[in-house]
Amino acid sequence: MNPSDLQPGDVVFFVTPWGYVDHVGIISGRDKHGLPLIIHAIDDKRYNCVLQTTLNPKTIVDDDGVTHDLKFIVARCKDSSIAALAAQQAMVWAQYAPPYSHNRLKKSLALEDEFDNDDKQICERSQQKYLEENRIFASIKYTARRDLPPVNAKKGIICNTFFTLCYQVPQLSPYTKTIDDIASCTWISDKHPAKVIINPAIAQEYEKYMDAKTKRRMAAGVAEAIITDVDQEVIALCQQDFQSSAAAWDYKDGVPLPSEIARQLVLPVDVKETPCGALKYYMDHSKDWTVFNDNPLELKAVVFETSEKSEYKEQITRTLEFSKALRTQHQDMLLSPRRCVSASTIEVPAGLIDSDMSGLKRQVVSAPASPSEYIRKFFRAIPSASPVAIAQFSTELDSEEQPAAAASAR
Repeated sequence: MNPSDLQPGDVVFFVTPWGYVDHVGIISGRDKHGLPLIIHAIDDKRYNCVLQTTLNPKTIVDDDGVTHDLKFIVARCKDSSIAALAAQQAMVWAQYAPPYSHNRLKKSLALEDEFDNDDKQICERSQQKYLEENRIFASIKYTARRDLPPVNAKKGIICNTFFTLCYQVPQLSPYTKTIDDIASCTWISDKHPAKVIINPAIAQEYEKYMDAKTKRRMAAGVAEAIITDVDQEVIALCQQDFQSSAAAWDYKDGVPLPSEIARQLVLPVDVKETPCGALKYYMDHSKDWTVFNDNPLELKAVVFETSEKSEYKEQITRTLEFSKALRTQHQDMLLSPRRCVSASTIEVPAGLIDSDMSGLKRQVVSAPASPSEYIRKFFRAIPSASPVAIAQFSTELDSEEQPAAAASAR
């Protein structure tokens, strides 16, 4: 495949000379030179997060010190509208540079070892569990966060999870509320029971999901008493500001149940238990995808000018600095949900917006009346100011508790 044939939403698998698929990303567009841009969760010596980079040839060195070229295989969703929305979702989340998760990578590698790298078995088990155990509720929580960072400050994400979610979210969005749409909610979680009255059928599906999740943790050697203690701690901490995945499903007359929608997805697989190789296996055998196995992507190395390298480095630095500041503020709000903003406004300092957005030099947001409103406005303030993440964003949080009047307004 020629690089000029790539389209936004195309999936690029990185394949070693030994046939092992060890990385995946999603094409988002082209740079000013016409080179393909890819968004992926990166783990290397320089960056450990989700970033948009130029897709270039890559090599790998074997145990004997011999250098080999990586092969790139492209997969394309036959529904171009879903592919375009998937690329758009990837760009939204890439603005926050979510951190890379080495713990989740270890779990993914352990799963591959358990099945002796049998992509067929892993894929089939992932599909079965996703559909039978209602693991769609894990996808729903990420869908509710579609305008916010997908993970909180303590957790991260890996390439296969990120890519899978980018394709699941557009199909789940019509049926899933955002955090803004849910009363008294700063975050959506699937780690505790539903606290609000929901449709009985959805409640039953969510209970099945929670039961299966508890059994998995028990099988992993986590004692029931510890599970209970941890869950109770989470529930207590999030008593007023967290809601369950079940609460995010926008149930109305005629709206299908989550289990019914799960079977309609172009990627009906578990977001956390489907390694890259298993994803490619699914696409190879799915009517919804075209995989260009016999026509791999041919890339040629491009030499950039020093000034261009400097410009790219500055852009990445701004993204990472913004992401670090955002995670700090986010974690503070989640751990101290009753703290409030001390200043009367939240400002993005002048000069921190990209030059191509010079008309939006300042983004000012009125101080919110409650922590839940604060965290929503905090997240909303930044991406609307620039398509590329802003360099710095800092606010001072009052150490005093929220005044009673403001708390009651919640």
